[in-house]
Amino acid sequence: MKVLIITGNLAYPLIKNVVANANVEVIIHIADNTQVAAFLTPRIIIDEIKTHFANQLEEIDMILVPGLIKKGTREITKELGIPTFKGSTDGADLAMVLNLIDQIELSEDKPADKLIEEEKRKEALKFINDFENDEETIKNLLKKPNNIMIGNLPVGEDFPMRVLSEIANAPFLSKEALIHKCQYFVDSGADMIDIGMAAGEDFSDKVPELIDTLRPIVGDRPLSIDTLNAKEIEVAVKHGIDLVLSLDL
Repeated sequence: MKVLIITGNLAYPLIKNVVANANVEVIIHIADNTQVAAFLTPRIIIDEIKTHFANQLEEIDMILVPGLIKKGTREITKELGIPTFKGSTDGADLAMVLNLIDQIELSEDKPADKLIEEEKRKEALKFINDFENDEETIKNLLKKPNNIMIGNLPVGEDFPMRVLSEIANAPFLSKEALIHKCQYFVDSGADMIDIGMAAGEDFSDKVPELIDTLRPIVGDRPLSIDTLNAKEIEVAVKHGIDLVLSLDL
């Protein structure tokens, strides 16, 4: 398949780089006197192609225009007889569009972003999963000063963003409500669970029970406590809490 991509001067270097290894044949054309690709119109694109590709129209299987142009591409398809669709909003995503071109249904009116959103999500999750299972890399990164272990979870500037979910006002919840909230956060993908205590109160006598109730549910996830109360902190640390939040001097 041969795909013609129409763009402007500013976007050209990026697009040239990202489509270099695409699994389809690509021609990139910079529209005359056009800096910003989004300013192109169907009429301009038609004139450009007729001027520069008049003898190659039969060889081109598809045309991709900037995802941010205001109008749709039906006029282009109709006049040139070549299926024409909107590409991605961000030129950096064009490689994914091209590599999925036989698997997704492109649109004449909407940028390809939504069409490839699920694929991008899959790629991101795979990247994270591969990274999280690379024990040697994690071991080396933990030697750097801005990375730490919280329980069994590596955290820091070189690791993926971690999500901590707080069970607010935990001392006031019934055991059933506490378990329900914790299970919800775990099922939703939280990396850490936080026991939110009550400001200005002392529930240090309840801390051991709170930790014991939640430990089986959080599994190997870190369990933290959010409190400024010195007694609650001391009891929590002695009872194996992984992290204390909101410390002051």
